[in-house]
Amino acid sequence: MPRLARLIGGAEVVIQCQPEAVSQAQWLFSRLEAMNPLVHGTIVAFGWSTLTLLRDLQSLVVHEPDFDGNAEGNVRPDVTCSLQVQGQMLQAARRAGVEPRFPKFSEFVAVEPGCLEEPKVLLIRSSSRFANDLGWLVFRGQELRAAPDKIEVYRLLSLRPALMQALALPNDWLVVFEGDEIVGVQPPQAPRA
Repeated sequence: MPRLARLIGGAEVVIQCQPEAVSQAQWLFSRLEAMNPLVHGTIVAFGWSTLTLLRDLQSLVVHEPDFDGNAEGNVRPDVTCSLQVQGQMLQAARRAGVEPRFPKFSEFVAVEPGCLEEPKVLLIRSSSRFANDLGWLVFRGQELRAAPDKIEVYRLLSLRPALMQALALPNDWLVVFEGDEIVGVQPPQAPRA
C-alpha cells in the first residue's frame, strides 16, 4: 500500500491508501495544507467521513474511522474507503448538476427490511417525510411492507456499498439502482400551479 508523505508546516504528514485512491490523497494533502498548523489529535471533517491525525514516530498519520469494526470508537491508518466513497459521492452529485450535501458516516438512513438483497431498489431523500437524520429511505419501490429499520450510513459499506454514491444528493431526489448501477435519477418535481 502506498505511503504518501508531505511536509506541512514543519510536520511530515502521511496518507496511506490503495493505489486507486492516490489522486484523491493528493487533493486531501492540499486541503490539509490550508489547515496548518497540524498537530497530534487534529480532527478533519471530510465530507461524509472524519479523519484524525495521530503521531507515529516522527510523522502525523491520517486515520479514518474503522468502518469494518467500531467506526464511532476506533480508527485505522488506511484511508482508502473515505477517499473512494467521497469521490463517488462527488461524481454522482456532479452528474446530477447539484452541490453535494454530504451525510456523516454516523447518521441514519431508513431501510425497508429485506430490500438490500433485492436487485432493484429505490432511494428517496425527504427530510420532511422520513424520520431519520438524513431523510433517505431505501425501499423496493412499492408500498412499504414493514416499518423501515434505521441504520448508520457506514453500515451500507458492508450491506450494499454501491448505494453510498447517491447519499450526497439533496432533498427530494429519487435514485433507482439495478444491482450496483444507477439506472435512473429524478430531480425534485416542480410544484403544480
